[in-house]
Amino acid sequence: MAGPAFAMIYNAITGNQDAVKENGQAARLYQGFWTATNEKDYEELYGYATGIYENAYSCDDLQGVIKVFDDSATPEKLKELTESYSVEDAKRVSLTGNKQMRTLRVADLEAKPGEKVSGYVHVIGAEFGIPVTLICGEKEGGTVLISGGVHNAEYVGIQAAMQLADELDPKKIAGNIIVIRLMNRTGFEHRTMSLTYEDGKNLNRVFPGNPNGTLSDRIAYTVVTEFFQKADYYVDLHCGDGFEGLVSYVYCTGAAASEVAAKSREMAEIAHVDYLVTSMCGTGGAYNYAGSMGIPSILLERGHSSRWCEDLVAEDVHDVKNILRHLGILRGKSHIHGKPPIEVSPVIYEDAPVSGCWYPAKQPGETFKEGEVLEESAIILDVNCLYTEPKWVVLFFIRPSVCAL
Repeated sequence: MAGPAFAMIYNAITGNQDAVKENGQAARLYQGFWTATNEKDYEELYGYATGIYENAYSCDDLQGVIKVFDDSATPEKLKELTESYSVEDAKRVSLTGNKQMRTLRVADLEAKPGEKVSGYVHVIGAEFGIPVTLICGEKEGGTVLISGGVHNAEYVGIQAAMQLADELDPKKIAGNIIVIRLMNRTGFEHRTMSLTYEDGKNLNRVFPGNPNGTLSDRIAYTVVTEFFQKADYYVDLHCGDGFEGLVSYVYCTGAAASEVAAKSREMAEIAHVDYLVTSMCGTGGAYNYAGSMGIPSILLERGHSSRWCEDLVAEDVHDVKNILRHLGILRGKSHIHGKPPIEVSPVIYEDAPVSGCWYPAKQPGETFKEGEVLEESAIILDVNCLYTEPKWVVLFFIRPSVCAL
């Protein structure tokens, strides 16, 4: 009864007594007992009560009967919710290993089984919303979050997210898919490359965010509280920004529980890219923090220099659909592309110590050996010059090495 009781109290203390009162009195809630007649039955029922795949009442369920979240909340809806969860429901969830199929809700958006709904999720403290598509499958299953535009000028990932939102059919989905079409909206509109327009921060360095921070912090906080709370898996789509050249590769989260890290790697190895990097950072980036929350997560990098073409977008879309099939979310069999990506380890990130122009001797994807020169020359600029300093990332093996700039 803890969930419905919490909903009643929340309604009462927020001045919404009409959502919990009948004829001027608090509504009476009844919940059926699970009856065991022998030790075996008791052990079985106790297992359902304490070890089922999800709680009897999800956050979405409770928000649906709390008036500050859902203006249609009534005592009748609260009673219906309280009385709906039976031992048969628990057995079905436990035996299938799937979450119960309920209406998919993110903030004010709602999609029922078999529906696809697009709209905006309001960013706390801002005057705009994040464009989102909810896809609620006809069958039960987990929930996958897909995002584009964490970095607002990485157009391959943004276009791929939009195409996935348009192409995925709820009739072929077992579970839910949530697509954030463009996370950093104002940066996209102002072409700021990697940075949020209003505060100059890199959105992919501030997770889990802060509701009282600047806009980047508030976007990250909104994503964590509204989207990560719903997700079982996360795929974040990127490409090289305007100042970045790179060879296609994928990150998987390593700073997570062993089973989460293993599932993240499993997802990453399905991607048809050249290299794989396991990140041991648990905060800052969106997928890193999602991993620390127990969500298997990957970040896919494809394309460079803020350019995009249909072929690269199609490869992203193909990879994501393949991952969805592997997870059992999208109907069909996943296709394995020969050998998995080559893992790059250890990983060294080199930042330029000064402003200036750097002329690399190696291009993305070229190999090098210890002792080889990676730059031909550099021109140091006056510190007062207007200059966007690139951050060159060097990924390398001991033998052989690979350079991704």
